[in-house]
Amino acid sequence: METACLNCRRSKRKCDKLIPSCSLCNKKGKKCIYDPIDGRKPATSEYTKALHKRIEALETALGVYTQGHGILETNIDPTLEAHSINYDQTTIHKPRFNFNIWINEGRKHLSINGQSSLRHSNNGSIILNHGLINQLNPKSEIYQKIKDIVDENHKEIFTWFFSTLQNTFPLVDEGLFFASLEDVIHEGTELGQYVSVSLINSIMSLYYLFQGQPNDFLKYKELCKKQLELELNNKSKIRVASVQTLLILSIICMNCGDETSGSQYLGRAIPLCYHMGLNSNHFDLVERGILSNREVELRKNVFKCCFLSDCINSTILGFPGLCSNVGAEERADELETYDGFNEINVFKEMLNFSKIECEIISKCYGGRLDNQGLVVSSSMLKCHEWKKNMKSCTRWKNNKSIPSWFLEISRLILILLIHKSHKLGPNNLNDSLTCLDQATTIIKLSLEYKLSDSFYLYKLIYSLYIANLNCLSQIQNDDLVIRKSAQKYLQKGIEIMINAGITRDLSRLYIKSLKYYNEEWYGIGANQGIFDIKTP
Repeated sequence: METACLNCRRSKRKCDKLIPSCSLCNKKGKKCIYDPIDGRKPATSEYTKALHKRIEALETALGVYTQGHGILETNIDPTLEAHSINYDQTTIHKPRFNFNIWINEGRKHLSINGQSSLRHSNNGSIILNHGLINQLNPKSEIYQKIKDIVDENHKEIFTWFFSTLQNTFPLVDEGLFFASLEDVIHEGTELGQYVSVSLINSIMSLYYLFQGQPNDFLKYKELCKKQLELELNNKSKIRVASVQTLLILSIICMNCGDETSGSQYLGRAIPLCYHMGLNSNHFDLVERGILSNREVELRKNVFKCCFLSDCINSTILGFPGLCSNVGAEERADELETYDGFNEINVFKEMLNFSKIECEIISKCYGGRLDNQGLVVSSSMLKCHEWKKNMKSCTRWKNNKSIPSWFLEISRLILILLIHKSHKLGPNNLNDSLTCLDQATTIIKLSLEYKLSDSFYLYKLIYSLYIANLNCLSQIQNDDLVIRKSAQKYLQKGIEIMINAGITRDLSRLYIKSLKYYNEEWYGIGANQGIFDIKTP
């Protein structure tokens, strides 16, 4: 049977594809292959918004209903039930904790009263005293955390650490961390499975680094390094906390400008991830009751945090990444929201973006010079495609959280790096003019937040350095508007870099590089007024 003519398509009438609507084709016995025209109109925006509101209302109601049933069906450890009535006068000596207590939001949780304490020993470790246990109902969706097992000094440090961790990545699970600390109270021996002496001292070292206390920072850093080596030399003591400590030490070194040591610590953490199987799913261990869902989620997140740090470091240093992306961004959709890290959707996008970023950087800086135009075009297309597929809740214009802000700056700095010419300078301004808008936007965004609210401070300062470099290439532009804008934002960008630098080495490294380019492009002694700000 012959195919029907175009008149069947132009007739815009519904057809059953067997009998064409065109009388001529029908007479000759031709077959229609065109799809029938659907006369339905698309839904209006008002109807779509009303439908979304109804869905959200139903989901909220379902969440409250599920949470209420979760509280009623809580299965508390039998050893605790006998003490739940008159807890004010009851001391629990050695109960065994069930980690499932910490998994679901709707369940009751444990808290220690103020009689417990934590103090230092001579070797920098911590010692916990016995205390009373109170059984409390959660006052919000986030469970009541057991921070009273530590003294005021450690409470302040842990509060700062987990608050800043919220703005960075889900490296440490707060519930499992404090539950492991609580085990020490009743066991009286070593720390629990998800905390170690080296991890605690690395947190304290990170705290004193960001607070600008170099003596305490160096003290705890050295203690952490010694304790970590002892743990790694003893195979029975290697645990998830060891990988977390290595990654924190890497972040500390990168923030101090010690990129060699930072790469070495990360290079030790990544093989340890594969050795412990953190890159794999452990559903069989969950089914057998060996690990809880929360413990499995933490193991996967630790690996993903290593992958993210590896991508960031490879972008800054220009080296290929050490961590395989298999098991990281490809399974990012498996991540679920849990207590302790609220911006999980932004973290997913950050993982996906990091893979694209590494691929683009390797193409832009690893290809031939005569093929750069095509590479830049394809890279920008890939970058726009990723942004198009972003969830609305992760976009900067909809989500003003620090993780979303960090992701937006990462996207802008990638555009600068894509267009970065090998002949960057005042005499080759085409690429620089293209990027001046992104550079000034990075500096504007950096003025809205405190850079030290993220552990990836070194990536933010690196982004400011690249933005300032683009502004520097325009400060003697013939266009008065461009020249004034470049000078204004260059001075602001340098000021932010100096004030945000928590160590002298990191600030001086980038300021010295900017001064070098300034002298190379404009001559010795030029534009000194911009660099008059005192470095720390």
